[in-house]
Amino acid sequence: MTPEITFTTSTATAESYRNFYRHYISSIQPNRQKSNDLSVLNPLIHPSVIHNSNPLGLAGYKSLIQTNIISTGTTIRIEKLLVDVEERSVVARLVFTVPESCEELIGYKLKKAGEREEGLEVLEHVIYRFDPDKDDGGRMKIGEV
Repeated sequence: MTPEITFTTSTATAESYRNFYRHYISSIQPNRQKSNDLSVLNPLIHPSVIHNSNPLGLAGYKSLIQTNIISTGTTIRIEKLLVDVEERSVVARLVFTVPESCEELIGYKLKKAGEREEGLEVLEHVIYRFDPDKDDGGRMKIGEV
């Protein structure tokens, strides 16, 4: 992990959160993943991560990313990015570009192939909370989405 994206509560700056988040998004792009190995997420995601109020843990979160992003070929672009260092949070407006073959995105049904244009864009506003991982030297990781 590069120094720009490794930080603790005491060293956190708005720029460190932005760099970390941009690295996270680039890490889950389908073109970056040649296999099902999502070990790239280990230093980024807290072992007790929560998604939409559901405790998933690291393995469950990796499965969510694999199923909904990587295997569907969906790409993600950051349109807006706001950081609140005091709240240890990143707020983002994301643009998901969904291939025509994809009929579902993170649990939401989409129009079937042939009923919509290729490259459907779905907007999402999301809040990420960061938590220190005590087992990893207190490094900040995504703790809740």
